[in-house]
Amino acid sequence: MPRSAIHFDLVVALGNPGVEYEGTRHNAGFAVADAFARTCEGISSEFKIAGAAARRFVLSGCEVHLLKPNRYMNLSGEPVAAFIAKKGLAVERMMLVHDDMDIPLGRMKLCLGAGAAGHNGVQSVIDCVGSANFARLRIGIGRGGGEGADYVLSKFTGDEEEIFRDSVELCVSAIRFSLASGISAAMNKFNRRPAGNSSGKDADEDETDKSEKKA
Repeated sequence: MPRSAIHFDLVVALGNPGVEYEGTRHNAGFAVADAFARTCEGISSEFKIAGAAARRFVLSGCEVHLLKPNRYMNLSGEPVAAFIAKKGLAVERMMLVHDDMDIPLGRMKLCLGAGAAGHNGVQSVIDCVGSANFARLRIGIGRGGGEGADYVLSKFTGDEEEIFRDSVELCVSAIRFSLASGISAAMNKFNRRPAGNSSGKDADEDETDKSEKKA
């Protein structure tokens, strides 16, 4: 993978620090980051900076950083901005990974340059880096009849856990594809594609196939 083919230098995952938040819906970003790290077989090193834990991967000769802020969600942007400044990285070469209540559990969506849509962690990052011109991977956690802090800080139920595990695998695939092929190609490949669908088709294409078979 030549240097020109790497589209992102930094992957940032959002979540809340502390064991009490492990496994909660709001920490979906951390879950995806940990799963992504386990798939990186290249040279790696782990280190801490002020306000975050970081890992550096050398993938096919290219350096990629993975950052997990350890400030509470609404303060996530401070260590992200500090890390970008320290490393001299470009904001537009960052991918932000986070939970999203507006997307059903088991689904994900990649986007570029969108607003925070009420997500305090995303808003903090936008405010601190001074731009929304970066890629985002939005992990669906749904609403499930719940609203606000109580819902996002709750843990997945037994049935939901299996769906979420499949979603994590899909998100990891989307990150790796984005690194190699860019956000536009990744959006075309992964958006609207439900977790567990390994066919490469989105949900609409699957429904079309079913209709044709019935006909």
